Amino acid sequence: MSPGFCIYHGPYEESWCPHCGFNNQSHSIDSHANVLDKIPNAILYLDQAPDRHVRYIQITRKSRALDIAAEMDRYLGSNLIEIYSDHNTQRLIRSLEEFADHLLLNKNIFEVNIRGFNEKIYLSELPLAEIYPTTLLTQIIDAGFTQSSKPPSSREDQSNLERELATDIARHHSDEDFKKLQEKVEAKQHLALSLDKNDKYVISVMEKENNQKNLSYVNNIEDEDVSIFKADLFLFDHYAKVKRIELDYQKKDSHIKNLKKIIDENYKLNLKITRNDIAIAFISFLTRIQEQHSRGLIHCDIKPQNILSLIDGLIPIGSLDTKIGETSPGLTVDYAPPELILLRPVSPATDIYSLGLIILKLVNGVQYGRLSKYLIPIGRNRVKEIDIFESPDIYISYENSAIPSDGIFDWRDFLLKCFAFNPNDRHQNINIFKSTFEKLLHKHPLKGSISFNPSFGDLRWLEFENQRYVAWVISDQPNLRYRIPQQSDYDEAEGDFSPI
Repeated sequence: MSPGFCIYHGPYEESWCPHCGFNNQSHSIDSHANVLDKIPNAILYLDQAPDRHVRYIQITRKSRALDIAAEMDRYLGSNLIEIYSDHNTQRLIRSLEEFADHLLLNKNIFEVNIRGFNEKIYLSELPLAEIYPTTLLTQIIDAGFTQSSKPPSSREDQSNLERELATDIARHHSDEDFKKLQEKVEAKQHLALSLDKNDKYVISVMEKENNQKNLSYVNNIEDEDVSIFKADLFLFDHYAKVKRIELDYQKKDSHIKNLKKIIDENYKLNLKITRNDIAIAFISFLTRIQEQHSRGLIHCDIKPQNILSLIDGLIPIGSLDTKIGETSPGLTVDYAPPELILLRPVSPATDIYSLGLIILKLVNGVQYGRLSKYLIPIGRNRVKEIDIFESPDIYISYENSAIPSDGIFDWRDFLLKCFAFNPNDRHQNINIFKSTFEKLLHKHPLKGSISFNPSFGDLRWLEFENQRYVAWVISDQPNLRYRIPQQSDYDEAEGDFSPI
């Protein structure tokens, strides 16, 4: 654990915060999740949001104080108050209250193997997707893609379809592999905070019989950073742009003042990123997919939600690590090539199809053409009808496209080769795909930009030692106000703080 913690800027290694100069006595809290062994509720340092401002997570395991005597009064009548004067009864009530507090302190605390070492973790109550903001690239692509090739299905219908398809795919593997693949399909991913060190993980949770959980490490959670896209930040009021923010990452106090305006004056934070800068950053992601393919593994679930935007490049997460020639244990329908849906062996062309779909959205193009209907087995002797493009064409508008008019045909030919129905007719490998993509960016750089209101969590005032600070906060209790635990909360093992 780092020796100091700044309420504005997070952990630091020196004797004082290098960004604002305050020392540990001026404004600090214990940023370590091991406080959850002492108090059931806490607001803990989580990470730096993509704008590099500190972000916290609120953990609430106790919504109100337990007072057994008062509960008995309320339900049984105040005329029974005399029984509480009995010494044995009072001792029993205290024992029950202490036991309940003990259970709360152990709620969602588990030991899990993290890369060969057992660690004590706090596991989030809700799945990761329900409490953690979606990836930066997902927000960018969703904001920039203004056209749609067909009406989107509901999230619930799509989720059910993906689960059914993936479950059936798992059934096509050998009995030896089936159990492992089936668990991977059915598991849910949760956020985990290490009580032994300041790391945060994605943990896969498989529900077993008798409310038992099978936990397995997926990957570390890395801090995303808007600087990889050379983003411009703006403040907006209700009517128009107020000011452009010069975000100096070495001097964060200026950005803190802007964040205060967002709360106090109801401004909105807006990011503006050029499409060409997004495409250039995307090259770093292709390099990492190259490395994965060189090991004979196919990602099989490339989508914006599985791409993290770090300060030194874009990295893949959520890889299904399927060997070339095998069948994938899962998929995401919106980004899946035909061979995944049809339960066929995968190849590097499988990932190339998904990469092409992301780039197509970035340039604001759409697929169109003939849809063929396929009946897909979904288990239990059931089938589901699904539409699949058979070698679709691509529509790129001269008016709305991010591609210069003299480059539309070149970009169109590149993208068409990504979407061939037969994987053998696509770009031969990721090296050729990446090389062609880089040449197109050099010859016909993308035009235009994407502006959007980012989601980094809830921007709130936090109270600490009678002072208020602005910070991003995520929580599974979004309707609660936030208060940082005071020093007295940590000093007293039986102490508690409740959201206010």
